[in-house]
This record gives sequence, structure tokens and C-alpha cells, in this order.
Amino acid sequence: MSSKVWILKLSLNLSSGIRRWLAFGLAFCALAGVGNPLAIKFVSAQAQDQNRVAAQSKFDEGEALQKQRTSESLRSALKKYEEALPLWRSVNDRAKEAKTLHNIGDVYDSLGEKPQGARLPQSGG
Repeated sequence: MSSKVWILKLSLNLSSGIRRWLAFGLAFCALAGVGNPLAIKFVSAQAQDQNRVAAQSKFDEGEALQKQRTSESLRSALKKYEEALPLWRSVNDRAKEAKTLHNIGDVYDSLGEKPQGARLPQSGG
């Protein structure tokens, strides 16, 4: 039974004030995504947009700190890039992920250190 039919059948037995609140509540649930895959996709897109904005902000802060070229600012830039990296991955932006990894390598080079690479699993045998 569709929600419109259900609302109509239920509203016939209720006072007008209760009908309005009920209709408002059901409409809100429908718009909020209860049983609505389009709303779920919209919420997911909003979360991705928020992650993209956060990643870009951290990346930009990292670049600004990197340009200062002091040991302290370079270490701070490294932290910002490391915070941006999982956010880029969450929005599946491989180009920005690669640029962030490149900048992390540049920072380690400027500090005269070797980057801490990911440990690869040991092959058994």
C-alpha cells in the first residue's frame, strides 16, 4: 500500500489538527529518506562534498605551511597533508591523492628525511 493511500485512509478517522501533524510528519519522513533511495544518495553526496571541502582545506593549509620552509612549518604541513589523504581517498579523487602524496614526499625531502612508506605484506614461503 502506498504511503498516500495509507495517509488518506488514516486521516478520515482523525481530527483536522491531528491530520495536519500526521501529514507533516509523514511528509518529513518521506523527504528525509525513509524508504527513499534518492534521499539516501543525496545525503551520501552531501557527505562526499563535505569531505572534499575538508580535504581541499587541509591540502591548502599544508601548501601554505610548506611554502614557509621552516622545520616547524614543514612538520605542520606534513600533518595537514596526512589529514587530507584519507579524505581524498573517501571521495575517490585519485589525482588529488597523488598530488598530496607527492607533496608529502617533497616535505620529507625538504626535511632531509626518508618518507615513511607503507609496509607491504610479507610473502609467505
